[in-house]
This record gives sequence, C-alpha cells and structure tokens, in this order.
Amino acid sequence: MKNELFDDIVIEILDIFEYTLISDRGKLLEEVEQRIDALISTNTTYYHQIENVLVLFEHDRSISEVDIDNYTGKVYRAHQFQDAKRDCAQAYLYQRYYDISQEVITELYTEFINFIDTANSVFTPKDLFELDDIELSTTCDNGWIPHSYESDDGKTIYWTDSQLDGINAVSRHIYGFWMTINVSR
Repeated sequence: MKNELFDDIVIEILDIFEYTLISDRGKLLEEVEQRIDALISTNTTYYHQIENVLVLFEHDRSISEVDIDNYTGKVYRAHQFQDAKRDCAQAYLYQRYYDISQEVITELYTEFINFIDTANSVFTPKDLFELDDIELSTTCDNGWIPHSYESDDGKTIYWTDSQLDGINAVSRHIYGFWMTINVSR
C-alpha cells in the first residue's frame, strides 16, 4: 500500500508539471497544494483507510511525529477519538505528500534546467528556442528514429544530423515522461 499511496503524489505532480507553464513555479506549487488536499481527503474517507495510514505512520522512520494541533488547531475529548485518528492520519499524509512533492519538484526543476543547458550546448545561437518549444509527453516525440548519439546515462537522446526531416532535436527522459526540443535548421 505504501508505494501506491505515495506514488499518487508523484503522478499528480507530473500531471501538473505537464500542463502548467514550466517557468511558473508559484502556480505549480499552488496546484500541488490543491492536489495534496484532494489526495488526503480521498485516502482518509473511511475508517479502514485511516487505520492503514496510521499503520504506515507507525512504521515510517522518516517522520517520528506529526503536530495535529498545528494541522487542525483542535483539542480532542475522549469521545472524539475517531476524529483525532482521522486528523492524525491526515496530518501525517500532508507531511509525507508535502515532503515528497518538494523533492520531486526540486528534481524536476533541476532536470529541466539541465535539459535547457544541454539544448543550449547542442544548438547554435541561430537555433534559438523558447520555453514554449519544449514538449512534455509520456512518449518520446521522435520515437525510435535513429539518433546521432545519447548521453552516458542513456536518458538524453540527440538528433543532430537533421535526420528528422531537416529537424534537430534533444529529448530527455525523467520520471516517466519526455522533455523534447525540436529545432528546424
């Protein structure tokens, strides 16, 4: 359950990243916050879900405690134990989703900047491109067309001999999707 539960936030971030203007980090973070709230609500609707989340919390070595008071601002009485358990589960999920989302967003932006630097080193100044020229998709835009070379880690593919009907390109694979820039010569 743990991988599935926390993979959800990565999928949500990739979805947002694909459809949000990449250079607008503020909008991306705002959208991620909304998706986190929706995931928390979805994963703590029923008592069995709450129990499953609390079991994860008990075994999670990355977080030793969550501040429910900070999360909800509530004080609980004995008869409100179910509400307290739900709020504890939600506070835990919020902290984990937030931590994961920050890590993924940071890595995506780092990869994005590296990708821009790579493209700038491959293309000449006359091949200027805009951020809007970067395509994001779940498959490589240029498919299996023979390429000129690839990076040592195999994540970046270069087409520099105009073998794409006179177009040169760079594609990079990250988190299950491709960033691609196609530049016509």
